[in-house]
Amino acid sequence: MENLKKKEFQNSLDLTSDEVERYIPELLKGLWELGSVPEYIIELITRNDLGKNKSIIDLGCGKGAVLVKLAQQFDIEAIGVDIISDFIEEANKYAKNYGVFDKIIFKTEDIIETLNTTTKQDIVIYGYDSDLLGDLDSTLKQLKNCIKEEGYILIEFMFAEQLTEGMVNNKEMTNIIEQAGYRILDRIDWNRETLKQTNRQNTGVIQENVKQLISLYPDKEEIFNEYLQNQIDECEELENEYMCTTLLLRQKNYCV
Repeated sequence: MENLKKKEFQNSLDLTSDEVERYIPELLKGLWELGSVPEYIIELITRNDLGKNKSIIDLGCGKGAVLVKLAQQFDIEAIGVDIISDFIEEANKYAKNYGVFDKIIFKTEDIIETLNTTTKQDIVIYGYDSDLLGDLDSTLKQLKNCIKEEGYILIEFMFAEQLTEGMVNNKEMTNIIEQAGYRILDRIDWNRETLKQTNRQNTGVIQENVKQLISLYPDKEEIFNEYLQNQIDECEELENEYMCTTLLLRQKNYCV
């Protein structure tokens, strides 16, 4: 079980080896959003009038971009959880810099532990980028542990546009959500051109970080370059073969 959890943790960060894990803060230096699109989450909350007096938890919050931007615009009380302490340290700095430190608690914790111990929130945010919580059905069932019965799930998910082995398509995704007891209240499919531009910018930052790390640790050049190439390949696959979407879900019993 521990080996499986370790593998999924590495997959969530696109890690290519155990050795590169310790350098993740340096490899991702200068990047804040780390794969999420806060603007889509903000838009969904705005147009569904969910921005008042809400408690929100972001599981796998990274450096806190989503919650910091939400706290700037809405009356919320938020918790951000990530297992990488360096990310949480940066998240707290961003919260202070943007004047929302009093609205958010960032903490270093395994999200599986968080799911079993946290108080129930109005909204849970989760970026589904690995099978850390299992498949989509299993993930939704586990996320249910930390939201109120009348609460909402905001989940970022990737699906295949064509039938693809190991990936669900849009229809299958919708069916899984329905069978898990939820309905899609609203959604935003990510703009491909915007995604491409963001990916190019991010991989450019990572490339510069890789150069600096190679100059410091020349004996590790191979693993750093392997990580960079993996990022480039992942971006190309995402842009050309899959569709990303941000979904607003609610239990069927509470859908009008």
